[in-house]
Amino acid sequence: MKHHELKKFFLLVLTPVVCSAPAWATSPALHVSGNQIVTSGGCTVRLRGVNVDSMEWYDNNGYPGEGPGNNVVSVAQEAVTGWHCNVIRLPLNQDYWFGCAGVGSLIYQTAVSNIVNFCAANNAYVVLDLHWSGTYNGTSGSTPCGGAGWKTSTGQQNMPDWNAVTFWSSVGAAFANNPAVFFDLYNEPHLDSLSGAGAWGVWRNGGATSNTPAQTPGLQALLTAVRNAGANNIVLAGGLSYAYDLSGINAGYSLTDTGSGSGVVYSAHIYGTTKGTNSSIWDTNVTNATTNYPVFMGEFGPDIACPPNAGDMTSFDTTFFNWVGGTNSKSYVYPGATGWSFHISSQPCMISSWTYVANSWGQAVSTWLLTPVPNCSGPTNTPTNTATLTPSGTPTNTATPTNSRTPTGTPTFTPSSTSTASRTNTPTFSPTGTPTNTPSLTPSPTMTASPTDTFTGQPTDTPTASPTLTPTATITLTPTDTFTGQPTDTPTSTLTPTPSATPTDTPTSTFTGQPTNTPPFTPSNTATSTATPSFTATTTATSSPTSTNTVQVTPSFTPTQPPPTSTPGSAIVISQPYPNPNYGPVVEMDISGAGLSAIHWDVFTAAFRKIKSQKVAASTFNHLVWNMMDMEGSPVSDGLYYFRVELDGVNGKTVVIKKVLVLR
Repeated sequence: MKHHELKKFFLLVLTPVVCSAPAWATSPALHVSGNQIVTSGGCTVRLRGVNVDSMEWYDNNGYPGEGPGNNVVSVAQEAVTGWHCNVIRLPLNQDYWFGCAGVGSLIYQTAVSNIVNFCAANNAYVVLDLHWSGTYNGTSGSTPCGGAGWKTSTGQQNMPDWNAVTFWSSVGAAFANNPAVFFDLYNEPHLDSLSGAGAWGVWRNGGATSNTPAQTPGLQALLTAVRNAGANNIVLAGGLSYAYDLSGINAGYSLTDTGSGSGVVYSAHIYGTTKGTNSSIWDTNVTNATTNYPVFMGEFGPDIACPPNAGDMTSFDTTFFNWVGGTNSKSYVYPGATGWSFHISSQPCMISSWTYVANSWGQAVSTWLLTPVPNCSGPTNTPTNTATLTPSGTPTNTATPTNSRTPTGTPTFTPSSTSTASRTNTPTFSPTGTPTNTPSLTPSPTMTASPTDTFTGQPTDTPTASPTLTPTATITLTPTDTFTGQPTDTPTSTLTPTPSATPTDTPTSTFTGQPTNTPPFTPSNTATSTATPSFTATTTATSSPTSTNTVQVTPSFTPTQPPPTSTPGSAIVISQPYPNPNYGPVVEMDISGAGLSAIHWDVFTAAFRKIKSQKVAASTFNHLVWNMMDMEGSPVSDGLYYFRVELDGVNGKTVVIKKVLVLR
């Protein structure tokens, strides 16, 4: 079952983005220096953005990823031009990249390239993230699609499998040395059956996981695959415990880069309901790694439920944005962060619909994206003015050093939400400059002055110029307009489609399953409801029989779902989780059937994060109990959860998905 599965039977058009070569000419090359990300001139970079997810799980109707008209490229464009992100994180699926499943490699890879090219042309960056790897248990990579272990990238595994080495060899070669691209080696590693040095050793160097997959190459092998492909791009490596624990990085388990590589940045993920709002704990698990290495916040959010009118966790918002901005134990300003998620149903979602109207969590992120950040930082410059005077009489020496540099202003503009103009998104760093120190001396007539100026490092002066743009009565933005500085406008994208012609066809939407987001597994039970949606269509009609319709659908239906499910062609009967809704303290499920040998069940959040996993021997009747705790023993929050149950029996494997709503 695919996340938020909606079957659309009307015609949708994916418009590719075409950029002139070289497409990435406008994004400055970056590299790691100490615990910061810097430009070639040594200026510290501050990257802020969002996760544009869905390409890891969505492959419906011939389109890779979701968005208005199933156009995920347009979602990335809105994040950069409408929400002013100078970085986006793009989760990927290794099977989809090679076309082993889904829409085919050409369509999938073209969509990724179009997003990269657009971001590069608009002075932004893209983090390509291997979000879903497979369950292959081999100890070397196999031939894509034809070898072992392919077509198993159907969810988030504990660690990458060996086919991930094949994935990064291909992706590394495709985007080698593109300055706009970072590589995030694997999303949220976690070794639930290992701990301490044993876990960190497998995380780095690979080996047996006691989890899924049974064997992993480790993250060092993935980094080596990227470098062997000729790619020197910055690489991100998420820590253990779902990328929350970076404690092993300073304890000898950091990755080893090549001499030509641009460096390794370590990635951390923090969510409010799983990691709380106690920033001192965040410091212990995350900030301590910044002593020697840069850390990028690859995911963060309050874990509010979707639909997005569920509210926001403001205590998390305030604490996190201050903490990532420097209120942590080391006063460390994190060089980059991408919030989760710029999607309408991937929890916690920032937008209410594909018109990009921000909900309360999205408004908090939008405000953060528009908040000015420090300019390029560097060593302190203290001008020393030494004048050697040979006076005759009693001279009076007045030295007035004057530092002169060109400031970077912050223009104020309010673009129209309906403007088709393209703007250049400028990362928040400034080039270094050489100050001109001009001492002014007023000696006596016979005095001889020989001033000598000595400078150390960067200047500490702050330009006070604040240019203000005063538009004329009529402002026309064209695609060649370029704005510098950090915009202060708040994005208000209000799109009201207006039919340009009267459509002759009547779209019909058939919905299968629940309207909420669902992990990408194939259930044995489905509930079908057919509804006639209300919609506003923008239609470009040509002569019959060809027409192109882009339709924004707002479905309204009440699906039904039978309590027990019998797997077709077998005597296996699986109950719904009960009670449902569940008010505590446990969730229960019954499974009965002859010939069962083992049951492997997992619990996922609505954001597809696995929080519980157990494998037990099976009998004729089986009673499963979940105490509503995650793998770390912490109570889960209210919201929608999914049970994925895999049954081993005489007829092979059977996989079913069940939902339960927790309300305590």
